[in-house]
Amino acid sequence: MKVNLLYGGAPLSGYLNVNHLGASEGCHHGNMTDLTEFIDDAEASEILALDVINFFCKNEVLGIIDHWVSKLRHGGKIIIGAADSHSICKSFYEHDISIADINSMLYGEEEPFIRKNAITVISLAHYLESTHGLKIIKKQTLEHKLLVEAQRP
Repeated sequence: MKVNLLYGGAPLSGYLNVNHLGASEGCHHGNMTDLTEFIDDAEASEILALDVINFFCKNEVLGIIDHWVSKLRHGGKIIIGAADSHSICKSFYEHDISIADINSMLYGEEEPFIRKNAITVISLAHYLESTHGLKIIKKQTLEHKLLVEAQRP
C-alpha cells in the first residue's frame, strides 16, 4: 500500500490519500498522528509526506515520525518534505531574502497553514538513520525545501 499524507493539497493517483484538514474527492479525512484506522503496522510500501511535518507542534514531531515509520513494511520507503530552516536562515543571513520572506517560508501565510516547528535536512536524515536504522536513499535541499527519502531494511 502506498500512502500520501496531506495537509491540504491534491490527492495522488495510486495512493491512499489521507488529508489532515478534511475529506475531499479522492481523499480520506484522517489524523496524521494516528494512522491506525487506515494502515496496519508494517503494511505500507511507501509513505509520502510532503509539506506536512512543519504543521505539527515541535514536541509532537518525533512521535509522529516514529508512528509513520512503524507503518512501513521491510523494504518500504518514507519520503518526507518540509521547509528547510537552515537553508532559509542562510539565505536571510546572506541578504538573499527579506524578513517578510523568511516569515512566510518558516511560518506560512494564514490559518490553518501556520508552521509550528523548524527542521533541517541534516537533523531529519540523522533522526531516521540513528533512531530507526533506516537507510538514507536521498537527502537534498532545493529552493528552501528539504527532501529525505529513507528505506526500512
